[in-house]
Amino acid sequence: MQYYKPTLETIASFAKEFANIRSKLSKERSKNKENFNFFTALVNGKNTKEHIEKYHSNFIGYLLNPKENHDFGSFF
Repeated sequence: MQYYKPTLETIASFAKEFANIRSKLSKERSKNKENFNFFTALVNGKNTKEHIEKYHSNFIGYLLNPKENHDFGSFF
């Protein structure tokens, strides 16, 4: 079996095309207001991983607890 060995030019071309696609998607998401992240907003800009994970975990715990006042019972 023979494997494909990409050249440096092929890799560079792929990386450039990938960056272009990512940029276009980011602009489209921004235009459509799809970049909102609830947990980033919740922690008010404190974007340390530990800080975001704390609030994310608390929120998930709140949803999973059927005794909380979210009126979903054991739906989750």
